Amino acid sequence: MQPTRDELNRRLAQYKNECGCAAGAKCMFVALAACLIMTIRQYGIISIGFLTHLPLIVLLPILAAGLGKAMGILFARYKYRQLSKQLAAIQSI
Repeated sequence: MQPTRDELNRRLAQYKNECGCAAGAKCMFVALAACLIMTIRQYGIISIGFLTHLPLIVLLPILAAGLGKAMGILFARYKYRQLSKQLAAIQSI
């Protein structure tokens, strides 16, 4: 079943306004959890090894958030272009 013109316009507006924050937040959470789990498994919670890796535990999730945000924006742009072509094809009929 083909999507209607109204549905395509609604989805276009959604992708046009996408800022990537949701994808960035998900990536940051996953990176933080992974860093904490790996560091705690390796060194324990109360240890010098944990404290020396603390800057990485803070930095890596921030970098992952930026990467996730960029990927979210790129994905939204890709979907926006796809839907624009689909809408143009429907309107030309």
